[in-house]
Amino acid sequence: MKPIHVRAALVVAALSLAACQEGNAGRDPDATVPAGTQPAPTAQTQAGPQTGPNTPEANAAEAPPAGGTTAAPGGRTYSDCMADAGSRAKTDDERGVLERPCLSLPGAPKQ
Repeated sequence: MKPIHVRAALVVAALSLAACQEGNAGRDPDATVPAGTQPAPTAQTQAGPQTGPNTPEANAAEAPPAGGTTAAPGGRTYSDCMADAGSRAKTDDERGVLERPCLSLPGAPKQ
């Protein structure tokens, strides 16, 4: 190791030691809490009580209507989406790209 590195390491170590001693200068060294007299922190003792659902969407959640397939939030179904993709596409590749989102809509065939 080069002498300059050794000196630099000694300076850093001396400054670190001095900083530690200054930080504890006002503390009473005998004022520590004996082991086992203070309970260990746990998630239960540190966390506040949960007063409601975790997300606002949980309050607005509703069961899906009974029977049949339902339309997506935009009112689209698989057949509507496929017809739209076929009419808008100029090539077969473009139609494949436009049809891909249709697979997640109600009425789509299971794969």
